[in-house]
Amino acid sequence: MALRNPLLLAHSLATLDVISAGRIIIGVSAGHQYPYAPREFSACGVPYNERAGRLNESIQLIRRLWTEGAFAFAGRYFQFEELGVEPKPIQKPIPIWIAAGDNENALRRVARLGDGWFTVAHTAEQFAERRCKIDAFAGECGRAGKTIPSALFAAFHMSSDRARAEEEGWSLAERYFRQPRAKLSHLSAFFGTPEQCAQKLHAYIGAGLTSIVARLIAPDAKAQMRLFMNDLRPRLAAQFGSSRAIRGQEAGHRTHE
Repeated sequence: MALRNPLLLAHSLATLDVISAGRIIIGVSAGHQYPYAPREFSACGVPYNERAGRLNESIQLIRRLWTEGAFAFAGRYFQFEELGVEPKPIQKPIPIWIAAGDNENALRRVARLGDGWFTVAHTAEQFAERRCKIDAFAGECGRAGKTIPSALFAAFHMSSDRARAEEEGWSLAERYFRQPRAKLSHLSAFFGTPEQCAQKLHAYIGAGLTSIVARLIAPDAKAQMRLFMNDLRPRLAAQFGSSRAIRGQEAGHRTHE
């Protein structure tokens, strides 16, 4: 979000919400810390060291544009005379989920501004620890008792053979990202049989996980989708508590060849 003009972004997302009949959820972050990130910010004319501040201001500004009429704004990063955007989104407002790892400033941002939390926590223990911090920070900023939903952004490659799934999954990931496995720490990898993936996910769900965003790493995405929906999803249904909760996971599939 920090790379984009918030006025144009608010207008585009509101239009998309109308087109989709109020079905969009957006995920934002301060920006990935990878080698080319500073170049991307520079190319867009945005100082890299301002990305967190711009994200905070943009979230608050965009929500006002979605819910208020015309107004003037004088922030640290954005200023304009009285104006507004149309159409307004169907949702009041569109949910904004914020990505955060173990950085406490990012976790505080989730607690203060987030409608939901995106994470790539590699273990259920990491997830639970960060979940507790978010809850504590939420109490500090007047949101005590509010349950902020969470989504694990996980990479899946499944097979009936665990060793094959692990080898193929990491090989495909290394090829796609052009990085060795040791440098793919941003992936929360679930490479194995559906049973093994379900067992690992049970611990996350027990710690409060409410959603799964599935990145399917496979040359045959449809085969992975069948394994996900027919073999993995039923093993999670009882713990999520309802078929409606499981249906909520269907929207998050991403495919990479």
